Amino acid sequence: QRVQLLFAVALLIAPVFLYFMASLHQQLLPSVTMSKVTGFTLAIFYFLAATLSYGAQLTLVPHHLQQNAIFMAELWYFFNTASIASFINQTGYALWALAVMLLFWPLLKRAGMEKWLGILFMISAVLSLATYAGLLTGVPSLVPLTFASGGLVIPIAVLALIQAIHKLKMDAAPDEPEMAAVT
Repeated sequence: QRVQLLFAVALLIAPVFLYFMASLHQQLLPSVTMSKVTGFTLAIFYFLAATLSYGAQLTLVPHHLQQNAIFMAELWYFFNTASIASFINQTGYALWALAVMLLFWPLLKRAGMEKWLGILFMISAVLSLATYAGLLTGVPSLVPLTFASGGLVIPIAVLALIQAIHKLKMDAAPDEPEMAAVT
């Protein structure tokens, strides 16, 4: 019961993060480029992979367990690192990492919070790719890097929120130089 609740909540991660990435990218890098189109295409495949992986925990695994098809349930059980669901999930996060690199690398050329957003995005992406490399090469010691990658989402979200508030204040500031100097 608790695990099903966990995966029901996990189903919200990909759509929320995809919306967050699109909103942030539109705010900071509004021009349409081939990197943007490619990045969001990869992000959509991440969304599909994460949804399939998490959704299988709510549908396929319980179904196979009810049918006493233990082997099939194990094939789709998320916490079995040799399962289809685990592989699809990590493939999705590798695609997410490539999307992030394509979408947010221009922030590395900026200053202040935008540069820090770029740095944190790149570190998170590299950690996701290292996790995937560990999965593909059979180096299980790299797999926990996925938690560090995911954990970086918190400071990324906080910086993005601060950036958005700062932008709102700047947009609301009067255009006259003498008034701007007073505030």
